[in-house]
Amino acid sequence: MAEKKFRWLPNQITALRIVPFSALIVVLFLIGGSFGYGLAFVCYLIYSILDKVDGMRARNGSDGNGHSLKTKFGGAFDPFVDKLTIVSLYILFTYERWMKGWMVVLIFARELTVSFYRSIGCTGKAKLTGQGKTLIQMIHQHGLLLAHAINWAWWLEYNECFNWIVTGCVLYSWIIYTPRSTIRTIRERISKLDHELEEETDTDEDTSK
Repeated sequence: MAEKKFRWLPNQITALRIVPFSALIVVLFLIGGSFGYGLAFVCYLIYSILDKVDGMRARNGSDGNGHSLKTKFGGAFDPFVDKLTIVSLYILFTYERWMKGWMVVLIFARELTVSFYRSIGCTGKAKLTGQGKTLIQMIHQHGLLLAHAINWAWWLEYNECFNWIVTGCVLYSWIIYTPRSTIRTIRERISKLDHELEEETDTDEDTSK
């Protein structure tokens, strides 16, 4: 029983991330100002630490019997929470006029595309472009919150440049991801169809005998 609970530890950490995420959204929406931005930065920092611990435990941990701590629930819920957090923050950034609306629409569209491919069974591992894109987005969001909390003049001066860098990374990741996922999905469907045809052929041969 203890080993089973231990295997679910990464999933519990993933679910726990909902707490700082919710606090982050509430603080930004209701408080605002330098104090609110600073508090939001702390909430997001806690969220990011939990995300890192969650990922490390799931990828490298075991339950003591050599079983991986990865689960189907964690594989689906973890990226969902990440996308929800990143997109929600960018929407609020648009509300605060820190980013242009079309940039956030592009980011949201890219995440919808990824979610669509995963919903039809295309669950390939995250590529370096996707991981790098997420890392850049999180650095950007942390920096933007901190800059407005402490009035970081250097970041605020080049904020528009940073926004363009993030948008470019998202666009590049989207362009790279879509054809690869389309080809992978087609191959998986063809392979599944061939397997089903082979099973039907074997069944017909057994029946004829």
